[in-house]
Amino acid sequence: MSNNEGNFKILMKEIDHQKNNKLLISYIGFKPQELSINDLKDPVIIEMESTEKYLDEVKITNGAEEIIKKAIKNFAINYAEKPYAMFGLQSEELENQSQTKIYFLEADLQSIMPKFQSGKKIKIELKNLRQKDYSNSDSSNFVIWGATGRAIEYFDISSAYYSVLDSSKFKKYRFVVEEFMIANRPVYKIWFTDKKIKGNSKESYLLIEKSSYAILSFAIEAVNNDNIWAMMHQSVIRVDYQKLHEKWYLKSLYHEHKSFRWPFNKNKFDQLKIKVHIDLIDTLVNFDIDYAKNIQRADILYLKVQEKLTNKDSIK
Repeated sequence: MSNNEGNFKILMKEIDHQKNNKLLISYIGFKPQELSINDLKDPVIIEMESTEKYLDEVKITNGAEEIIKKAIKNFAINYAEKPYAMFGLQSEELENQSQTKIYFLEADLQSIMPKFQSGKKIKIELKNLRQKDYSNSDSSNFVIWGATGRAIEYFDISSAYYSVLDSSKFKKYRFVVEEFMIANRPVYKIWFTDKKIKGNSKESYLLIEKSSYAILSFAIEAVNNDNIWAMMHQSVIRVDYQKLHEKWYLKSLYHEHKSFRWPFNKNKFDQLKIKVHIDLIDTLVNFDIDYAKNIQRADILYLKVQEKLTNKDSIK
């Protein structure tokens, strides 16, 4: 499985050049490729061809509500009916309006996810923290999500509440539906906009597979001018899912949060980027995470970091 930049590693035993060993490369939105391992040369660069083909655009409102209702109804069919484990990476980066880096954190992530929408706590542990501080770091920069992996808890549809997935809240939104193909898979792309927020330029969507009504991806881009607090905080969230054994599991999560300086100045802000990328899904969970203990350990680690930064104006 590749990372966010498309890079991947495959560990192999010695290749038998007498055999025609094949490598199958696939990714949502691109045409699958089958390559002969014997023909690969170092460095290996694979260019993929987009398969995203739009059909006639369909602009409707009532149809969107029915599609989302079917997606909600099929949650139990499409998502995990028992706990499973995830392994991957989480990173957190902060930079200013000039893209000057303030800090960068990265850690290995392992998590035990409960049955879909069971209401049980997600168990998350971050290990092997890699940290880089830049000259303008200070104790106020770090956010607690980086310490505890709470990005998944806040944004994954298995645990987070989204009003667009509540049929009683549909009247809040305007919907537009598009139909097109991704990797030969027919999908609906449903754009939804909150009706009530003045000056709202929020553009959000659900990507739903037509055959199963599984949510493959959703995104929320919020640029809200309704009040001064909203103007100072702008967010982009995207969550993608991957299919394994006829079920859909978390694949990646991206959260970008832009905070403007007070008094409000659109040219001065800090931008926080949190990324989660899952490399491995294990449906046979054979370990446990002492959730409270590990969260406590992580928080203590960050308190020590903040204390160091408080006692020092900068870190070179």
